[in-house]
Amino acid sequence: MSELFQLNRANTASYRLRETIMRYFEFARIPMLIIGLITAFGCLIDWRAAMLNPAYVLGIAMWALAASRIFVIALLDATFVPSSNPLYLAPAGFAATAGAILSIAAWMQLRRAAHARVVQK
Repeated sequence: MSELFQLNRANTASYRLRETIMRYFEFARIPMLIIGLITAFGCLIDWRAAMLNPAYVLGIAMWALAASRIFVIALLDATFVPSSNPLYLAPAGFAATAGAILSIAAWMQLRRAAHARVVQK
């Protein structure tokens, strides 16, 4: 057997970590999506700073991609082909997850910047 395929401690730990993350990902994803959606709207308190934040703009783009994918699939299901496959919604899930993470990151950045402005005064 080649050295490449032999199990060592690092490969075993990496495999177990990946297995654990994949097992509990869906459990943690739903609250993350909810918190991400709340923070996306929460960032609009200081909307001028939010529109200049790259993480926020990209997060909103990801949310828009997820919403448009869901809308198009629902529209096709309602008007054209009623036998749509749920796998067609997978890209919407990936985009929503990315949007949630980016929205949370943007909210943290905006709060840190607001706090720094208050401290400077």
